[in-house]
Amino acid sequence: MHTLFGVLALLLIADLHSSFLAGSALWETNPFMTVLAQRVGPRVALVAIKAADFMCLAGMYALWRRSRAHVVIAIALATAAFVYVDIVLTNYSS
Repeated sequence: MHTLFGVLALLLIADLHSSFLAGSALWETNPFMTVLAQRVGPRVALVAIKAADFMCLAGMYALWRRSRAHVVIAIALATAAFVYVDIVLTNYSS
């Protein structure tokens, strides 16, 4: 499980990096991100969203440490990892 948490953290970093490289070349599909970017700017919004993602990951880690729902958490993390792999690959390919 530690490895899965580590992989997801690395994918979050890769998502941040690839999103900065992609810049405005990609159309943002997240409506919350679109509104936030209009208010504070796209780079600030992106960093804020990624910081929130890291806080969620830390919360999942804390939950995993004191929970017996390891299978459910592993499935959620693996699903998120697959989604982030797709996002990162899309960002880097643009």
